[in-house]
Amino acid sequence: MPTISTEPPRLGLTLCVDEQAVGQGPLVRGDGPPHLIRDGHRVSEQSEMRRTFRTVLGSDGHVARFRAAHPERTPLAVVGCGNLGLNIGVRAWVDGRWLGAEGPEGGAVAVDLEGRGRRVPIGDEPEDAWVITGPDLVRDGRPALSHVTTFADPRHRVLFPYVETASGNRVDFGHDRLIADAALYEDAAAGRLVHLPTDGAPHDALRDALAVKGYADADAPGQPGTYRLRGDTLEIVFFPGLYPHHALAISADGIVTSWVIPGLSNRAGITVHALAARLAASGARDAILLDNGGDVGFWRADPGEWVVRPAEPDREDAWPLSACLVYSAAPSPDRTSGQEP
Repeated sequence: MPTISTEPPRLGLTLCVDEQAVGQGPLVRGDGPPHLIRDGHRVSEQSEMRRTFRTVLGSDGHVARFRAAHPERTPLAVVGCGNLGLNIGVRAWVDGRWLGAEGPEGGAVAVDLEGRGRRVPIGDEPEDAWVITGPDLVRDGRPALSHVTTFADPRHRVLFPYVETASGNRVDFGHDRLIADAALYEDAAAGRLVHLPTDGAPHDALRDALAVKGYADADAPGQPGTYRLRGDTLEIVFFPGLYPHHALAISADGIVTSWVIPGLSNRAGITVHALAARLAASGARDAILLDNGGDVGFWRADPGEWVVRPAEPDREDAWPLSACLVYSAAPSPDRTSGQEP
């Protein structure tokens, strides 16, 4: 599980945001597929949502703009923060304004100019720091997931089977039902038995899709990973979702650490419960979730190589994120004074 920390030695941590892309929301959920309202038009495809995002790398990307804005600092590593601008409830206070779409929010952390972090109340606007919000993973040293609605995408909490529809599209079966029904989403994420209409999916195809994800038919489903088909209803206890993640953790003495977990969305990675437990066991006092899925990446500026490559192959060369975190080092006093180190 690759990590990068602001200590040792003490590093700066800067939130780089493509304000134009983030400010074009709001992102809307519950009225059909998630969508942005852009120039009066409804945009629901992820590729279209990202069309105006600058890439992280490249001559006009986040890293290039960081170098221009902070010539005294050397960028060392970059991690993704793709939920800002794509998920409701992930917002940032930066340069005296809020960016991102309001919604159910989990926790908030502030990072000052020296790279020290602390938990702050939701909505806090400190003058000495930038703030970012996201679903809670750890609070006061203990695993403490915030309410499921702060995880805007149910796939971050629940392992869905892929089912092919009559139109030839593959969908996450049950995903849209959980988005539209917060109580159902809560039950599914808590590992309780839920009932879902089959929505016309052929039983054989649905059974095959469930088997691919490790689900087992049962006369009386009750354990995670068990289900029963009764007429037009699927009774199921979902497995927790497996996902790549980027979590931002803060120790009791303010050290900030990015934890980057590679994987494939809903196929490989880590559950949020397991991630929260690992962070707490490693000494995190507080932690929030900042990125998930195919965008998750960790890039070292020197020698310009990936430590964790984005799972989506088309994003490796064009890493289109509304925001990222840049870890950087200031030049040593000897170098800034012109003396030999």
